[in-house]
Amino acid sequence: DEPFAALDAQSRLLMQELLLHIWQEIRTTVLFVTHDVDEAIFLSDRIMVMSARPGRIKRELHVPLARPRTPEMSAGETYMRLKLNALAAIREESLRTMKNMDHWRRALATSVRREVA
Repeated sequence: DEPFAALDAQSRLLMQELLLHIWQEIRTTVLFVTHDVDEAIFLSDRIMVMSARPGRIKRELHVPLARPRTPEMSAGETYMRLKLNALAAIREESLRTMKNMDHWRRALATSVRREVA
């Protein structure tokens, strides 16, 4: 779960490139969990956007970027379109979650007011 999260930006990019190089050599399936949309696009062929509790696959995005991947690809139109789609799916889920949290917050506040009264 997020193996590169604690790294600074430069080290993170180098580790991502190293992972892609290793993948090119062994060509095995890698399941990589990240909250970083750019990292997901750079490393993946498919991105699974998860829902909040319970965690389910909300949306699957295919990454049609050529391999080998390069950091310069992040300036391209395909990359930007993927990023916008991923961020939209994440935002939609975040808003849904916040709406549910507001519902529970109001219910808790009502309960506390009844107990105080």
